[in-house]
Amino acid sequence: MIPDGPQFSPESSDLSSVGWTRFIGDLYNTENALRYATVATATSILGRINNDEQLRLKGLQVYNWTIQEMIKAVKQPNRAESDSLVVAARVMALYELFFGPDGDPGVAGWQRHSEGQLAMFLARGPDSFVSGVSHQLFADSRINIAEMFNPVQLR
Repeated sequence: MIPDGPQFSPESSDLSSVGWTRFIGDLYNTENALRYATVATATSILGRINNDEQLRLKGLQVYNWTIQEMIKAVKQPNRAESDSLVVAARVMALYELFFGPDGDPGVAGWQRHSEGQLAMFLARGPDSFVSGVSHQLFADSRINIAEMFNPVQLR
């Protein structure tokens, strides 16, 4: 998941919903929100692994910057319709799943970011996702989107 870090093999990516992670490195320098989301997640992971409260707090600070950057980005059509922003939302969903509000991992934040991805997909329309990076992002997001409409809610 970290740019220039180890990647899932193409075979494993094709059999799972992690294929989108292959594009983080390529898209990293195209969108501030993606850079911030990646740094926030990586910093928080290091903070947890090393039991370093300062790193975890820095991760949370950068995550807050990510939210501010996402708010700006969705108001700008050229950014709002980019694959980079969809990837940023996916990384933010992972952050929420693992680190959640006040360090409490949970599904609510993940679901909000999944709803944001759905809104981006709907705004762009189906023709935007027939090939390439866009198609992989859509294909890998389908299970998350379907889960939002599951009548049995996760708790």
